Amino acid sequence: MENCIIYALVGFGEKPLAQYSEFKGTFQKTCQNHLHSIEANSSGGFKVDDYFIFYINENNITYLIMTDIKYSKASALACLESIKKEFLSAYGDTDLEATEEFGLDKEFREVLKMKYEYYNENKEAINESTQKLMDEIFKMKDEVLNASDLLNERDDKAKNVNNKAENLAEDSVKFKKAATKVKKETSKRKIYITIGIVIAILFILYALISIACSSWTFQCGS
Repeated sequence: MENCIIYALVGFGEKPLAQYSEFKGTFQKTCQNHLHSIEANSSGGFKVDDYFIFYINENNITYLIMTDIKYSKASALACLESIKKEFLSAYGDTDLEATEEFGLDKEFREVLKMKYEYYNENKEAINESTQKLMDEIFKMKDEVLNASDLLNERDDKAKNVNNKAENLAEDSVKFKKAATKVKKETSKRKIYITIGIVIAILFILYALISIACSSWTFQCGS
């Protein structure tokens, strides 16, 4: 009885519906008594003496197995999932509330026996399959992390581009202000130069007129 499943049970609420084991002992009553303490819509396991009880509870239906302490948890979970699938396929529409205690034992115990024997005889294959699944999960995890790193890198690049664009926009505004200032100063200079030229021309005209008038007056006096 080393490294194996010892007992399999399906129950509804606190009511056992079907069971199977190759052994006899008080462990059967022990497992049945634990039906009331299992939390609704949960899965897990707990140690009882030198054994483990693994379970899945969904919609008040409990799928439970007791195993040797060395039995693989991955194999136990695979067994429970397989039992659940077979049970729902056969009794998914059955009114389990109205079903009597061990009312499905005659029919479903054969399924429990089949699962019991298969998961006791194929532990290595199950563990290899589980390991492959775990490897795929970790591979997917690494791919997700790598994708996340790429997204972060792209996000950083996008932020840098955005910062550069903002800096360019600020520089553009500064340049525009500077250009406007230079344009205004250039316009003022043009005005000042124009005024200076006009004054110079007027001064030259005035000087020429004065000279002309002086010469004319001198000639008239002669």
